[in-house]
Amino acid sequence: MDAKKLIYPLVAVVALLIIHSYASSPLVQLAAQGSYFDGLIQAFLGGYGNTLCALAALICSIVGTIRNLLSAAGGLGALLSGKLIGLLNLLITLVAIFGNGVVGYLKLIGGNERSREVYTSLLGTGFFEVVICVGLILAFFLKPKRESIKAPTDG
Repeated sequence: MDAKKLIYPLVAVVALLIIHSYASSPLVQLAAQGSYFDGLIQAFLGGYGNTLCALAALICSIVGTIRNLLSAAGGLGALLSGKLIGLLNLLITLVAIFGNGVVGYLKLIGGNERSREVYTSLLGTGFFEVVICVGLILAFFLKPKRESIKAPTDG
């Protein structure tokens, strides 16, 4: 089994956990007047800039999953997944790694204690960003295993 087929869905789930943490945080619930659905809509619209990195990771994982599915099909799908979708996924991956790395840094060791508490309260634990960054870096460097073509033997 290709490891990328497991990594991209894991990144998507963790990105959705960040969005859920934002939508259910006390600050957002206060602003949304206790409506989780309104907080969820706000999170998917960017959450005043707080959920943009998680949304980039979610988009990256969706594009990566589509790329993996198309590359298995061969033909035109393989061409599209190799060049066009691959370039798009590379750009989104770089944005997602950088953005989640910055947010993870701010949650874990950056700024003062109060700012770390606010980020953790809004977006959940710093573990989420670490999993996203490690997963996307692994997916970037892992290459799919190619089937070796055996030469026919005389016999």
